[in-house]
Amino acid sequence: MKTRIVMTFCLLAAAMFSACTQQEDIISEIPDARPALCDFTINASVAPMQAVGSGTSSRSLGPMGPEDENPVKSLAIIQFDSEGNLLQINKTAGNPYYHYRDFTDEGKLPGSLSPELEGVTLYPMSDTRVCFIGNMDEESIQKLIYNEANTPVGWSDFQNKTVEIEYDTDIYKEDGITINDDIGHVNQIYLFGYYEGDLSGSSAPDDGTAASQMSVVLSRLIARLEIGISLGEGVELGNNQIYFRLKNVEKEAYLFLDVDRESYEHDHIEVVTTNRTQNIKEGHGTFYFYVAPHLVKYDKRENATRILLWCVENAVTDPEKELDEKDAYEVLLCNDPKEESQTAAGAYWINRNSVYHVQLTLTYEDQSRQTGAPWGVKQADGSYHYTVNMKKN
Repeated sequence: MKTRIVMTFCLLAAAMFSACTQQEDIISEIPDARPALCDFTINASVAPMQAVGSGTSSRSLGPMGPEDENPVKSLAIIQFDSEGNLLQINKTAGNPYYHYRDFTDEGKLPGSLSPELEGVTLYPMSDTRVCFIGNMDEESIQKLIYNEANTPVGWSDFQNKTVEIEYDTDIYKEDGITINDDIGHVNQIYLFGYYEGDLSGSSAPDDGTAASQMSVVLSRLIARLEIGISLGEGVELGNNQIYFRLKNVEKEAYLFLDVDRESYEHDHIEVVTTNRTQNIKEGHGTFYFYVAPHLVKYDKRENATRILLWCVENAVTDPEKELDEKDAYEVLLCNDPKEESQTAAGAYWINRNSVYHVQLTLTYEDQSRQTGAPWGVKQADGSYHYTVNMKKN
């Protein structure tokens, strides 16, 4: 669960620079400062969700389908120069600051696993940055690349841009049992990747020569949590009911994480409390949640993403009101800052494009047998195990 997975790019890995200026139309002001636009053919793919260890074999509540997790549905491309200016790279569209391609044919197709984009015009220049934003509509793209004054954003500001993650939190109940098993999923998985360095082009639009080639690997701006729960030896649920609540889930995700900033956090949400007793079949089950990346410095540990778990004797009518957090067993969902490298000093964090495994075992054991580590006990397969004393409550 707690292994940091570093995004990989087929292009040069990025180092962060500060932008200097923001100009609305640098091309018109300095017409000879730019080389001619060149055609590029871009091959895009999505990095696999990185996982450590294996989950349990019984899946009562499934993850999002591959048609939602994997395809590139759309792709926007923008370019910055070495001074941090957003460039006008599209001379044939109403908005010149980006290229946009839809791979769903207006929603009729699922998208593409490895789309190829032809005729993408970019400026060949040294020390440039080309960014790729996937699965976002054009209105949202324009909000990312323009500031409040309706002028194009500079590189420094763009590095601190975020996208809002919309979680599936709608539920309906029957006899106190939650029916919607998609709680904890997201409505859209956004993708991001970028290239930084020298960009050379061997052709100009319509000059009859072959286009230059570029490849990019996109990363999901989301992490998947695979929560396994099983009954320990001799443990029977009987009338006991198991409730889950996801706490301190980020509402927004940064496009860039490896940037020094005073605050890494935004507003949090709590995924609605759900009864998972019916999902535990033959003594074990697995539940899937999707959460935005989250980085919390050590002195703010109480804000780290976590699971609250209750084991109560009978079902409750309103778990949000009737289940007190002080009676819950807490599972801290983050990398261990003492063992893993971190983006900010002393940080608890969840990384993007990663799968986190955690196994919960319900027992009758005394709590004193636990190690006290809030992130559980690391197993040989890389997953983390927790022991939950059902008699605690």
